[in-house]
Amino acid sequence: MRPSKVTNEELIKNLATTIRQKGYDGASLSDLEKSSGLKKASLYHRFPEGKQGIGLAVLQDIGQTISERILTIMIDKSIPTEERLPIVIERIRELYDNGDLSCIINALSMQNGLDLFQNDLNTTLENLISNLTILGVDCGYSEKESNTKAIWALNAIQGSLILCRSMKNTKPSIRRFLKDLLLFALLSNLFLIACSNKTTP
Repeated sequence: MRPSKVTNEELIKNLATTIRQKGYDGASLSDLEKSSGLKKASLYHRFPEGKQGIGLAVLQDIGQTISERILTIMIDKSIPTEERLPIVIERIRELYDNGDLSCIINALSMQNGLDLFQNDLNTTLENLISNLTILGVDCGYSEKESNTKAIWALNAIQGSLILCRSMKNTKPSIRRFLKDLLLFALLSNLFLIACSNKTTP
């Protein structure tokens, strides 16, 4: 019986999991082959550029997901700001599985990965900052304030992810506190307070 084919979605997800866990530099071709569910020849057929091609495909996939599910909502003025925010926050939580998944951008930005993917990484981060800035302006902040808070928000999210992963062996209540407070409250407080007490900048 012939083995079932691995769909592109499954393939990218499996490869991304390995890169998240080991980092781009730490993930060997052997590791990626095992996680892909493909034989080496089939993996190279899908990714002729080898490991670099795999990393780029994973980065482009997460970039597309962020764009379609998060960035578009941030700037969709047909949705009231107070409704946009909960959607954005929930989708960020989903993206990182409530803090259990490492950030693929971080995993690809270490050592060799940074040299190989810097332009694509910069584009993804700049898009996040730009759209968060627009969301902040829609909530009543000046553009300068919104940009500063957007950068701070990304730093807060990255910090919360590190804490969630590093404290896995602590009580579940602590993990829930970190997820809810740092990943939800910190981001929402940047803008929700402005929406409820909106004043002219």
